[in-house]
Amino acid sequence: MTLPALVVVTGLLMWAVTAVTVQLRCVDAARAAARGLVRGDSVAVATTTARTLAPDHARIEVSRSDGLVRVLVMTQ
Repeated sequence: MTLPALVVVTGLLMWAVTAVTVQLRCVDAARAAARGLVRGDSVAVATTTARTLAPDHARIEVSRSDGLVRVLVMTQ
C-alpha cells in the first residue's frame, strides 16, 4: 500500500516541477522581449528573443498602446 502512494506522490511532484519550470520560462521570455522592445528593438528581434527563451510551441503576442508594451507568452 505504501509503494503505490509513493509512486503517486513522486509523479505529482515531478508534474509540479515541470509546470513551474514552464511558467518561469514563459515569464523570462516575455520579460526579455518587453525589455528589448522598450530599448528600441524591432518586434521581429523581440519575438526571436522570446522564442529562444520560451518553451517549444509557445505562442508569442506583442502589442503596443499608449506608450506601453505588452508581450504575452502562452503554451499548453
